[in-house]
Formats: sequence, C-alpha cells, structure tokens
Amino acid sequence: MALKRAFVVSWIAAACIAAALALAGARPGSIDDAFILLVYVRRFAGGGGLRYNVEDAPVDGFTSLLDLLLKAAVYPLTGGDGVRAAWIVSTVLYFAVVGAGAALAVRVLRGRGWAPVAGLALALCPGLAYGTSFLLDTPLYGLTIVVAVLALVYRARPGVLGGLAAFALVLARPEGWLLAPLLLGAALWLGGREGWRSPAVFLGLAAAFCVWRVQTFGHVLPNTYFAKTSSHRWNEVRDGLAYLDAFTRGVGAERPLGQSLVGGTLLLQVVIGPLLAWGGAWSDPRSRARYLALSVVALCVLAGVVGSGGDAYPGARFLVPPFLLGLAAATEAAAGITSRERMIPRAVLAVVAFGGLALVLPRAGQKLRSVVAAPPGDADFACSRTIAERIASVVPGARLAQHDFQRFKYFADDTYVMDTTGLNHARIAHEPEAGRVRFGRDGILHAVRDRYEIIHVDYLWSRPDAMAHFGIREIFGDARVAARFHGAPLVREEVGSAMQGEYVPATLEDACGPGNFNLFVRSDLAPAFRAAAFLVGQ
Repeated sequence: MALKRAFVVSWIAAACIAAALALAGARPGSIDDAFILLVYVRRFAGGGGLRYNVEDAPVDGFTSLLDLLLKAAVYPLTGGDGVRAAWIVSTVLYFAVVGAGAALAVRVLRGRGWAPVAGLALALCPGLAYGTSFLLDTPLYGLTIVVAVLALVYRARPGVLGGLAAFALVLARPEGWLLAPLLLGAALWLGGREGWRSPAVFLGLAAAFCVWRVQTFGHVLPNTYFAKTSSHRWNEVRDGLAYLDAFTRGVGAERPLGQSLVGGTLLLQVVIGPLLAWGGAWSDPRSRARYLALSVVALCVLAGVVGSGGDAYPGARFLVPPFLLGLAAATEAAAGITSRERMIPRAVLAVVAFGGLALVLPRAGQKLRSVVAAPPGDADFACSRTIAERIASVVPGARLAQHDFQRFKYFADDTYVMDTTGLNHARIAHEPEAGRVRFGRDGILHAVRDRYEIIHVDYLWSRPDAMAHFGIREIFGDARVAARFHGAPLVREEVGSAMQGEYVPATLEDACGPGNFNLFVRSDLAPAFRAAAFLVGQ
C-alpha cells in the first residue's frame, strides 16, 4: 500500500512539474482585459461596490463574480498590488485543476497503469496554461468543472454538495448556465430519483442569484455577454467555426503542427465521442452510462462555444471546458471498455499527455528558472502607469474614452473613463449591432458626440510613427494611414467626419522608450497638451 501511494504521489508531482513548464511557457494574447477585472477588484476590496466609474451605477464588466471575490480577498494581502493578486490566485487555481484532475484519474482508474497518463493529459489540457496566463477566470472555471464532474457524476448521492458544485459553475462563468443543468441532468439520469437534492439546491441558489443580479445590474447575464453579442446569432456561429478552424490549423501557436495533432485529436474525441458508447464491451453498464453522459455534455458545451462566437484570440482558451469534459470521458472509457476498442480512448489520452509533454519540454531549464523568479506585479507595468498619469495630469477632471487601453482606468482611477467596447458601458453594450462582434462594440462615436476631452482608439499603446503629423481626414480616410495608427477595420469614416474640427491628433513622443502613444484631444484643449510636452497636430 505504501509503495502504491508513493507511486501515485510521484506521478502527480511529475504532472505538476509538466504543468509548471506549460504555464511558464504560456504567453497571453493580451492581459489588457485583466486590468478591467482589477478595477473592480480594487473597488470591491475598498468597499466601493461593483462599479467601473464611482459616479455610475453598478455594471458587471467582469465575467466571473467568483473570480472577482477570490482576487478581492487576496488583494489587500499584496499591499494593493492588483497584478500580483491576480497572478497568485490564477496560479493557485491552475495547480488546483492539476490536483483535481489527478484525483479524477485516481478515482476512475483506481491507481491502475493508465492513471498517470490520464492525470498528465488533464494537467496538460490544451488551453489551460494559455488561458491562465491571461490572469482571468480560465483556471477557476476549469477547477469548478472537474469538481462538478466528481460531485455529480462519480458520487453515488451528490446531494447538497452536487448542488453547490453546480452553482459554482454559474458563479465562475456565464457558460455555467449551460453546463450546470447538463451535469445535473446527467446526475439525475445516473442516479434516478435519489438525485433530486442537487437540482433543488441549485435551483434555490440560482433563483436567489438571478434576483440579486437583476436588482443590481438589471440583467441575469453579464454586460460583457451583451457587448460581445450581435443582433444575429449566425454572426457568432461563423466566428465560432472560424475559431475552431484556426485552432485545428495551429494559428498563432509556437508549434502549429504539435497543437494541431494534440488539439485535433482531443477535438475529434469531443465531436464523435458519444458514438463510442455503442461500440465495444463494457465492464459495467454504469461505466458506459457515465461515459455517454460526459461525452454528450462535452459535445453540448463545444456547441455552446461555437454558438457564442469562440475566442477573439487564437488558441484553446475557450475550449478548455469541452476538452476537460472530453478527457474525463476518455478516462472513463479507458477504465470501462474491456474489448479492443479501449485502445481508442487510451490513444487519445496518450496523444494529449505525451504530445503535450513534447510541446512543453523544450527550454525546460529556462522555464523552470522563470518559475522561481519574482512573480509579476504592478511595477512591471510602470510604463503604462507613466502614460496614464501623464495624460490624466494635463487636464484634471477631463474624461477619457478608450477602446483598447483598459489599463488606463486601473492606473488613473480618478479619471472618468468610457469603455467604447461596451464591456463596462451598459448603454453601448445593449445597442443593436447587425454586424459581427468579436472584441466588443465600436462605441467611439458616442464619445465624439458627448464631446469627451480625450479619445484613444488604438489597440497598441506604442507606435513607431507620431499621429500628430497627420490630419484627421488622412487618419480616417486613408486606409494605409489608418492602419498605422488604429487599424482600418476598427474606426468608421463617419467617426472621422464627426471629429473633423472638434478634435486634433496628439502624440506623447518616446513614451517609455522609442515608441509613440497616440490619441485625440478636443481642439480647445490643444494648448494645454502642447504645454505638457505633447506633440499636437492641427
């Protein structure tokens, strides 16, 4: 028994090391959205409620209330360092997913030879490390998924614990409203009438939560959902299918072929997995039933990812939920099938485990050294703080509208900020949008009409060229010039027409180095910005 326990501990430790390598090598598409969350974290930790601007009504520009509460609890312990608090919580939750995955592998395979392979596959689930690097709610949602599977699928009587686990899914991500009923339905199907307590607990908590959300924010779903949803669902379906296609082709991956092999294998398991329930001999009808339940739920969750538009960034961040469920199903099949068909789920586990290992092992020494280095903190974004403080100091009390510089509000919280993507602006988020929506709405015209003093529309905070050398007509009317400063598809020409005569381009030259920070300022404020050493156009 001691030898068996030592074996289990050793492979779990190996899985943790592999997971650490994966996390150390992960690079987020952007962590700008993390600063949105940190604005709410700091406000809530300081007793200011769930507000983006203190002057406004509460708005839920965050997707996970539970993630916010956890980070707000740690925030004071870091001396008010939001980035460090987010990193600590995300990292702890990430390794908690690894531990929960190991517990699932041991529970299903009962310590047999394939348990280490399943545990490693769950630890290296595609997208888990990448999603964690964004410092948002990916690891939290992953943890609640594995815990819910253990509580609702593998407990003979889920009871109150099952209801709490299902409710945690809703608190962790809006997609939990789809996944929680699916897993509760699976529990009822597997357990019969004895499983009624879990749905009862969930329904009671969910009803109270809905009432609170409607009273506080006016809607059950978060503001971010509306900001990223168009008037026609087909737009999101097309984006979701394009997201899957890009992932299977390895777009944006450091090793595209490896991602395509590992991710494509697991995606195939999710898509056609339910068919395996009718193939081969099973050791136990309940094992087959659990596999079928997990496979169907995984497929439904994948359909939900496609229907919601996928992720605006490449990679498997939004595929973590169906992938974890697909791996749980493959683990069940590896244990339950007694005929030669058992090689199918075992092959899936082996490809994900050892293929994932091959992806994370290069530069292992360098990655391990980065693991023991000082954790990131606010000080690592000193340049962003400098830019925000310099802009805010030119005209105290001025309002700023921004599209892709979410960190501005975090570093200059006294400034009233309009988030033109709509993520933190309810009016923009709820306006009908016939076209496709990926990163959020284009509400810049609102800022122009409301005569905001400062407008920033660029998705980059540093450009090699100074926008102040060009006129408004060129910046918005010439696609080649537009691409140099804000990206031609982002800002419509009608915005430039509305700005003409009312705003002038300005540039903070050599902002923290050789780059230039470009923005628009209202024409009557041009002298103040020139006096503050900004280059201001005509």
